[in-house]
Amino acid sequence: ADIYFRSQELIAHVYVNTGQRVRKGEILADLDTFSFNNQLLETKIALAQADLELKDILIGQGYNPDSLQSVPKDILKLARIKSGYEQAELQKEKAMREIKNATLNAPYDGIVANLTARPHQMSSSSEPFCRIIRNTDMEVEFHVLETELDMVKLGKKVTIEPQASTIGILEGEICIINPIVNDKGMIQVRARVKGNVGLMEGMNTTVLIEP
Repeated sequence: ADIYFRSQELIAHVYVNTGQRVRKGEILADLDTFSFNNQLLETKIALAQADLELKDILIGQGYNPDSLQSVPKDILKLARIKSGYEQAELQKEKAMREIKNATLNAPYDGIVANLTARPHQMSSSSEPFCRIIRNTDMEVEFHVLETELDMVKLGKKVTIEPQASTIGILEGEICIINPIVNDKGMIQVRARVKGNVGLMEGMNTTVLIEP
């Protein structure tokens, strides 16, 4: 999974390094939240002002603002919109979400890869902060000719030999057959690998399908 910040702000802390193993929920980095906290304070003030305006509107229409359950729903909804309460509440929720999104957490157990960001740099919402690789469930991707499709079945055993000779030969089984033939007459297949010692994303392998 590529991990992104959703806002552009100064990165306050980076708590991990490339190649480091992380646990699900572990904090990867966070942003400076000074501007977000100010924004939240402003929205709270706006919400309080809108609440006073809402009460004035309800009183003017003969309703008790301290007993909203007695106000008809359609009248209360119009009063909330007219007073600006509805908009102020949405802005407060947005500000709270910005603060929450200022912290990046690992989505699952894995290894940090492609991390180049540093503290005091500006974050990017278009470029990933890093990638988390869950190498406990690695798959090997390969292609077969459409004429060889009869050899490929879900659950069928395969032998996987990484080009890195120190890893040795691994076993796996076919877990995905993409039901599309590409323009080269090939079908994409994936097999789930048993064991992950020494494996890295992007490694080249030879895959043999058992008869």
